[in-house]
Amino acid sequence: MANLFTIPELSEIRREISIYRTPLKTIDKETIRKISSAFDMKARAIDSGSRIMVKDRFGVLEIFEASGSIWWTKQNRSRSERRKSVRFLSEKKAIEKANPYLKTVGLADRKAKPKSVSYTETFIERSKDKQPTGVITHQHVNYEFSLDDLPVFGPGAKIQVTFSENNQVVEVLKFWREPKKERRKYKLISIETAIKIFQKHEAFWDISKRTAKIQANEISLGYYALPPREIQVCLIPVYRFKGFVSTKDFARYDFAKYVVAVDVEADTLKKIGGSITATPLVI
Repeated sequence: MANLFTIPELSEIRREISIYRTPLKTIDKETIRKISSAFDMKARAIDSGSRIMVKDRFGVLEIFEASGSIWWTKQNRSRSERRKSVRFLSEKKAIEKANPYLKTVGLADRKAKPKSVSYTETFIERSKDKQPTGVITHQHVNYEFSLDDLPVFGPGAKIQVTFSENNQVVEVLKFWREPKKERRKYKLISIETAIKIFQKHEAFWDISKRTAKIQANEISLGYYALPPREIQVCLIPVYRFKGFVSTKDFARYDFAKYVVAVDVEADTLKKIGGSITATPLVI
């Protein structure tokens, strides 16, 4: 099985890691009022189960009750169809515009730094005889969170500011749970143990070493944040294996797998709660 894999070395070896609890945030009427006011919204809030929604003719605001995460979208703008590509700011200027905007709406965070600028491209079929034309409709400034100089992975840890025509902000989201650091540190499993767990994952069971190759280009230690709709007691320490699979049928299939980086059977971890002990060994 091991011959099927190519595994790099971990650039930095740590023996221990801090645990960050993520206490459930209270979302009361005053909290909703402050967030709504930041986006100039005065409509009545509606509890739709996992989210609190505020909607008017200008936009939609969603507050996720499990995490306190926020997602605002300008009505009829961020998903509108265009026939021509929008001319956007340079990536540097887009970041320079996004940073003060986040401060204005109260979503700036010292733990988050700009990571990349990406774009949304829509393909439009102008005639049946021609190939669809790609149209760039939105520019996104993406932020990555970190704790103790370690990245926080997963769908529950990101900030994104989206620009559309005239470089106006048409969407902003902050998926994040405010963390509280435990005083003690916890022992990490060895990288050798993490590699064995990764290699035995069910995603690779049916791949033949005669006709396929699994290349892990990067191993990183960090934390994993669950989706904003899910309750999470603490951020999960993980080793991220990032790379690709190539087979005779598929030239390249990119993957990112996350191996829980602490001993889930440890009594000290069981006292914290289910976020770690109830998590599969590979996410």
